Amino acid sequence: MKVIWFTNKHVTAAVAFVFLAAGCTTTKDILSDRGRGGDVFVVMSSYPKVFEAAVETVERKDLKIIRKDKDVGAVVASDTIRFFNGGGRVAIYFQELSPSKTQVEIHSEPFIRLPSPTVYWAARKRSAELQSGIRALLA
Repeated sequence: MKVIWFTNKHVTAAVAFVFLAAGCTTTKDILSDRGRGGDVFVVMSSYPKVFEAAVETVERKDLKIIRKDKDVGAVVASDTIRFFNGGGRVAIYFQELSPSKTQVEIHSEPFIRLPSPTVYWAARKRSAELQSGIRALLA
């Protein structure tokens, strides 16, 4: 009879895998957040200009664009995991309110949903930086 020994490394790896698989944000998750809060603001500018300003802001923030759809009014981007930020996904939604007024909704979520205030603080900071970047380009 062969005995299988599990070391602390095996147990730790198994627990980490289950924890990460159960608590990760996917693109599908963040796309379903439209209309559910986030950071919503209105800019006095046309939809095409706001959309392009958002894309440029995302690129300036070194986020990788995963999906960009002007017809649907959505930009989804990804941030790499860095020390204490947890990485994450960002979704920016647009709604034309009038020819010169556009509503923007930003959702920023960490990849790994840990019970850590730093991870959520980084997501909130990312959202605020995107909002100020969009506003600055439209000013």
